[in-house]
Amino acid sequence: MNKLRFLLQYCKSNQKKVCISILVFICIAAFTVVVFNVMHRTDENKTEYTEYYEGGISRVVEQIPIFSAVEPQTLHFSHPAGLYQRPFHLQITLEHEVEGASIYFTIDGSNPVPGSSFLYTSPLFIVNRTPVSNVLSAIPGYRIGCFLVYFEDYFTPPEAPVFKGTVIRAQAFDQYTRPLSDIVTKSYFVCPDIFTRYAGLPIISLATDAANFFDDEIGIYVRGHNNTGGHSHGDPTPNWEQRGREWERPVHFEMFETDRERVIAMDMGVRIHGGATRRLAQKSLRLYARAYYDPMQPTISHDIFQGGAVDIFGEPIVEFDRLLLRNFGNEGNGTMIRDAGLQYLSRHLNVNYQASRPAVVFLNGEFWGAYYIMERIDAMYFASHYNVSRHDVAVLSRSTRYGFVLAEGGEDDLEDFRNLEEFFYNNSFSSDFMYRRARQYIDIDNFIDYYILQIYFGNIDWPGNNMRVWRYNGPPNPDVPGLDGRWRWILFDLCSTTGFSSFSFNYYEDTLKRILHLPEEREPMRGEVFAHPDSTLMFRRLMENESFRVKFVNRFVYIMDNYFQEELFLDMVDSFAEQLRPVVPEQIERFGRLYNMEAWEYNLGILRTFGINRQGYMLEFLELNIP
Repeated sequence: MNKLRFLLQYCKSNQKKVCISILVFICIAAFTVVVFNVMHRTDENKTEYTEYYEGGISRVVEQIPIFSAVEPQTLHFSHPAGLYQRPFHLQITLEHEVEGASIYFTIDGSNPVPGSSFLYTSPLFIVNRTPVSNVLSAIPGYRIGCFLVYFEDYFTPPEAPVFKGTVIRAQAFDQYTRPLSDIVTKSYFVCPDIFTRYAGLPIISLATDAANFFDDEIGIYVRGHNNTGGHSHGDPTPNWEQRGREWERPVHFEMFETDRERVIAMDMGVRIHGGATRRLAQKSLRLYARAYYDPMQPTISHDIFQGGAVDIFGEPIVEFDRLLLRNFGNEGNGTMIRDAGLQYLSRHLNVNYQASRPAVVFLNGEFWGAYYIMERIDAMYFASHYNVSRHDVAVLSRSTRYGFVLAEGGEDDLEDFRNLEEFFYNNSFSSDFMYRRARQYIDIDNFIDYYILQIYFGNIDWPGNNMRVWRYNGPPNPDVPGLDGRWRWILFDLCSTTGFSSFSFNYYEDTLKRILHLPEEREPMRGEVFAHPDSTLMFRRLMENESFRVKFVNRFVYIMDNYFQEELFLDMVDSFAEQLRPVVPEQIERFGRLYNMEAWEYNLGILRTFGINRQGYMLEFLELNIP
């Protein structure tokens, strides 16, 4: 106590000295915090460098960058990224001469590292690299096992060289190997017929350290060593089945439009996308635009779908946070156009669908096949389509294993939908009163169009699987369709439809009966596992109501007469097939899911036959099932 009194008296008599001491203490503390933050910077400020190890593939490691004291420089390339018919010499120079500066570059997709990467000393001769041995295309580590009858048993890497471009990633360093410039990435494709080789298709070039895809510990594309104890189609959980941000890897994304101008060049994140098709050699990829990867380009800014993606007000969407590169799903050994083409046919109906566009993809310069660029169905999709916050959107997803689960939103959204299911389970809807109550919770016009499409196309991988619903849970706006808070159904994944294979339904099969009646009320049909009674409950209950039945039948006939006419269906098949035709031979050689072009044409014929014959049979099924 006496010591405390002494301290207070000292402070009163020496106020100036105390103030100075406090000021010095604050300065020291502030300096300590700054130093600590520099040494322990958050993930957003970290960059990545490449550490080489035994085995030839490099591992991605995070390190805080230490930039040179010299003003940041810009690297200049003598030739823009793009397509060239003849070889050429590429010069790389600094904007200003800096004493002791060096330029390092790579051609394998990895980030330049002084001492490990190539030192630039003279112009680079850019040629057609196809004769060079396959690297990534030759990796056997992503073979698959058979788990469904329509998937091939094994993948065999191509023996012949695949078509290759050259990806240059360059960066300048000072004499102390500190970065002088950002990493600059440019892709070049050299071939005499390069301007006609993929006529009408955009070209996408992905560049990343090979370890991000193929390392057993961190690679997202391989089986790997990360068994989490779960199972995926009979296998211990492999790397390609891992989910979440921790399994997202950095990638540089370039897109060359059909006029061969580079319209996108940015750093992004990439994950594996899909369900069962993650096991395939050609996997779907999900791309994320984030300020974390590219502060100057936090979103993708380009009319990627050429007016095909529009918001609720009819305006083209030209800004995207996420995109898919889809591998044709289950149908890579079929026509490869079913999902994209059928969604395109449905674009004017009361459903949300995915805009799409075929493209050719290269990974670190190697031909990685044809893909469909597609919108990703998530909260960001609805934010851009309805001009709302993604935090005000809930998305639920249904699978055969788990039923409906929360994809995005809050637990109260999931509870609300489960209460809705309970409401349908416990009530009859033969009365118009109960039908009106149901319409308060779900958008009936959307529900009817969605079920008509799935029934007409004969989707065998539905409704117990591949069903998603969404709602807006912000302040209701009844004047804007979709923003009234009711649940709506989303159209996606139409691969297993329209007579795709012996496993799926064809034009002469009654797919209305499949979901209108319980299994014990009819003869067994294929795909029973995907038609569990819980998944057909709402439709069966609503069909108890005469007003709903009349509305459903009338709408069904109207859609067939106006949107699924034989001519419209065949025009879709022909136009989508012609878009893909230039790349199909290379696709067959690369992945082998189709035997030859004749097999592809045969599958297109099956799809055409479905479009020609389905309407007549469907009218009969309506009369048989709905008196």
